[in-house]
This record gives sequence, structure tokens and C-alpha cells, in this order.
Amino acid sequence: MAIRHMVIFELNDALTDEELEKMNATSRELLAVIPGVSDLVVGANINPIAERRLSGVTLTVPDRATFEAYAAHENHKLAVDAIKPYVLDAKVLQLTC
Repeated sequence: MAIRHMVIFELNDALTDEELEKMNATSRELLAVIPGVSDLVVGANINPIAERRLSGVTLTVPDRATFEAYAAHENHKLAVDAIKPYVLDAKVLQLTC
């Protein structure tokens, strides 16, 4: 059964628009090449009335084994390390689909 992986990041208010664009682009580039990843979307919240600055990632993998390989993949670790300086909190959810 396929798994939909979703992460919502609450971002540091000091993050500039340029840093946000670079953070999202880097995440997109690193995660897109991990085997089994499909339906990848990385981007900033566009809701103009949001109280917090948010960004998110969603992607699909075909099964649990692929998700575990994704989570352990070097590019996933690099993506996490690249965004850590900008993230205050993260909410992570995996759903079967």
C-alpha cells in the first residue's frame, strides 16, 4: 500500500524570502532523486491570513520498505540538515493511500 508523507514546517520569522526560496529549491532537488519518490511538492504556505510562516513537503512512496529507505537516504538527511536552521517546529504525518 502506498504511503503519503507530509511535513509542515513552522519557520523562523527572520527567514528572508530568498532564503525560503533556496531552502525549498534545495529540498526539492535533494528529495526528487530518491528512489521511489513520486508526487513531490515542496513550497511555502500561500494563505495570506496565516498567523505563522509555514512551508511544507508532501510526497508519495509505493510501500513501507521504500519509505524506510527514503527516511534513511543520504539526500533526505541532507535536506533535513539544510532546513534545520530555519525551522522552529515540524509536524510529520504518514498516511496510507
